Amino acid sequence: MSNLQFYVTKVVVRNQDLWLDPKNFDTFIKVIESYQVDDLLFLAKDDEEAFTFATDFVDVFDDVHHDGPGDMFKSKGMGIHQLYRTYISQDRIIKKISEEGCVGLGSINIDDLTSNNNTPRIREKEELDLFKN
Repeated sequence: MSNLQFYVTKVVVRNQDLWLDPKNFDTFIKVIESYQVDDLLFLAKDDEEAFTFATDFVDVFDDVHHDGPGDMFKSKGMGIHQLYRTYISQDRIIKKISEEGCVGLGSINIDDLTSNNNTPRIREKEELDLFKN
């Protein structure tokens, strides 16, 4: 454990509720799209390993099922909004959760959240806080 550090990544996920055309099942007659940003806390030995883990984990959010208001629901991990190292030990995290019930994982500046097309911003590696100089 001593060589591992905690990291937090914020992953942009697109959700779609889809209604099929009853006359043509290859066509959707209604699509409602929304976005969310999910926070993940994980361990890695260094910044590069953290980046690899975070980028590989984005695909875990891909799903299709038939729950929800439409005929089909799709979710897709779109990319990383942010990635950073935490400076708190495992012991301190456990103590903080035991005493306070939770650990904050950071926050998102609303002005920084969206891109020009009003969707959550996905950053390139060099734009992430972890890799900024």
